[in-house]
Amino acid sequence: MTEYLVTDPCYLASHIDNLISDDDWKKFCDIMFKEFHTKSEVDVEGGRIFLCELTGLNIPMLDSTDYGDWENSIEAKSKKVNIKSSYFMADAGLFCVVEKDAKFRKLIEENTNKVYGPIEHISANFETEYKSSELEFKVDHSLGDWAILKVQERSSGKVILTSGSSD
Repeated sequence: MTEYLVTDPCYLASHIDNLISDDDWKKFCDIMFKEFHTKSEVDVEGGRIFLCELTGLNIPMLDSTDYGDWENSIEAKSKKVNIKSSYFMADAGLFCVVEKDAKFRKLIEENTNKVYGPIEHISANFETEYKSSELEFKVDHSLGDWAILKVQERSSGKVILTSGSSD
């Protein structure tokens, strides 16, 4: 089984000591938002690549919430998905999916911030028999003010997990 966390990338910085420095967080925000803080100016792929290279983590999806501060939950659409915790939130107006591989588990175990506590407390957590290479992590922005995460089987396009009120 492969396990994933759905969270705001700012919690990677605040809840895991020494993972992202303040200077690197500023660089990330500069990449993501450029000069303007509007979704037309958000460089999600550039930000995702920067975070992957900086942290060494597998982050298959990073995107805007379309709203700003945000609370949401995930829902399984397949028997091949086990939801361990469904609730997640965002403070930076962004959310991401992080694979909880051995490296990420070790980071959490050894570097959880004593003040903020475990990142899992504010993140959704699910596991599936699919590897990340077998999945597509998409975000539906059609509602205009509420982004919906859709995780699909890459081969069939079948949705196996969603966030919010998506079908």
